[in-house]
Amino acid sequence: MIKLSILLRLFYNYMKFRFFILPVLLIYSCTKISPMAEETLPIDELPDSLYFFDIMTWNIEQFPIHQSTTSKVVTIIDSLKPQVIALQEINSESDFQEIIDILPQYNGFRSSSASYSLNLAFIWDTNFVKITDIYEILTWYSYPLPRSPLVMECRINELDFVIINNHFKCCNDGYERRKDAVIILKNYIDNYYNNSRVIMLGDLNDNLNDSENLNVFLPFLNEKESYIFVDEFFEVEDYSYPSSPSHIDHILISNELYEFYNSQYTEKYTIKLTETIDSYLTQVSDHLPVYLKLVFE
Repeated sequence: MIKLSILLRLFYNYMKFRFFILPVLLIYSCTKISPMAEETLPIDELPDSLYFFDIMTWNIEQFPIHQSTTSKVVTIIDSLKPQVIALQEINSESDFQEIIDILPQYNGFRSSSASYSLNLAFIWDTNFVKITDIYEILTWYSYPLPRSPLVMECRINELDFVIINNHFKCCNDGYERRKDAVIILKNYIDNYYNNSRVIMLGDLNDNLNDSENLNVFLPFLNEKESYIFVDEFFEVEDYSYPSSPSHIDHILISNELYEFYNSQYTEKYTIKLTETIDSYLTQVSDHLPVYLKLVFE
């Protein structure tokens, strides 16, 4: 039985934020970039023989930064309905749990080991996603990886996935730490998830298109037979960090997913919530979500 307090909060959220839902849906369907095909199809127009998996990474700045942050995040998730969300900077456990309480089809897990409580988390749609295990890795590398990577092993559409959520050290003084973090993570994935369907994503705090002498991602970028950043060729205007325009939130897949990624129905884009959500940068986050949809033929 749903608690009366939850019902009242649902009604409150609906009344306060109902005008946001349609704009969010419009931006979700209209801001696709770098598609694999000239045209992409909405989910309800996919052939019956196909099914899909969608995931997004989202840094919700020091969540929550405003008294309305939680309600707006609930509205955004309920509008977009991704199957898996990898979150960064989840400060409040109680507000995180409130999201789960209000959205009954979702469940979630928040780590608690990060400095300054800027923890990693996952939210997933229980109608599609079966969790096998959730755990942290590389906890002994606290300097290059100040937020220990959070791994979710799960089954979606009868396929097993390993999803690795990250938040690298920011800013210019973190360059060497990010460079080391990439080397450590790649070695770990190569050794422990060599034959797995891996998605590595998160706020990686650096650009994919830096020159070779400054590019921390070269270990992955130089092995395209094994790994691809799906957002490598996003246009300049589709940055994920509008506060200081740059694209620093990324999604990487291993070659076990290439056959699905090469589908004509694949979609990947930045969701431009700053254009549709009132006061997004001051009341929700300084980052935008980056989204990937894989279709299984």
